[in-house]
Amino acid sequence: MKKKDTKKRDRKSKTDMLKSNFAETKYPRFCELIGNTPLIDITAMAEPNIHGVNVKVLGKAEFMNPGLSHKDRVISHIISKAEKAGKITPNSGNTLLAGSSGNTGASLAMIGAMRGYNVVIITNAKCSTEKMDTIKMYGAKLILAEEG
Repeated sequence: MKKKDTKKRDRKSKTDMLKSNFAETKYPRFCELIGNTPLIDITAMAEPNIHGVNVKVLGKAEFMNPGLSHKDRVISHIISKAEKAGKITPNSGNTLLAGSSGNTGASLAMIGAMRGYNVVIITNAKCSTEKMDTIKMYGAKLILAEEG
């Protein structure tokens, strides 16, 4: 019986140790990656300056957002502003609704899911099958509007 107690004690201390190490390490939440995309030096791609001024041209790599689009930043800002104003509350049953045929709808579906909102996206036949699948994958309700 003493052996069994010792085994339980050892197992618990290993678990505690693992929890402690994990808690000390900072991993970003998925939503914290939005907008924290790098600047890339694209000076070599720019036309020579006609005025003879040396300039550095930087591009913001928005394709590195979690939803692969600059729309992630826009939607995140809109939702954050509405939350701060008290108009919507995460995990409260609020529903976000948008008409979109592309990246805005996918970004809203993704960020809405992250923050605990119900999301409804209304789109049309011009929306690609891949984009519709992405919107549904995030748990949003997708309504396909008829033409006209």
